Amino acid sequence: MGLHSAIADTFVAELGYDSIGFNWELLDAAAGSASSRAAIGEITSAIAKDISNPSKDWLGEAAGRQCAADLLNAFDANSLTVVSNRYDGLWNPISGALVEWGFVCFDDANIALLLITEA
Repeated sequence: MGLHSAIADTFVAELGYDSIGFNWELLDAAAGSASSRAAIGEITSAIAKDISNPSKDWLGEAAGRQCAADLLNAFDANSLTVVSNRYDGLWNPISGALVEWGFVCFDDANIALLLITEA
């Protein structure tokens, strides 16, 4: 199991969520939003649209991108790692929610879980 998966798994388990092992997708924390697997793009996608009905806005694109940037900017860019429990529209659930999208962001000193759910 990759180090990023082990760190994410340990953290979510300590918070009371389920471990998913190697099923954390490593995102590119430094890539621009147009890049495949870019953390900024994936987090924006998760919060800009309704996760159960992506044809509806939740925060909208501009606000979603700003929130994603604010989250990522809370970490040291030189050591930032971001993983997601969702890959190509499928996810490996960590909570009991019907629909969820989770991100674990961490650097050398800090770690956070962003978990978007719909019951």
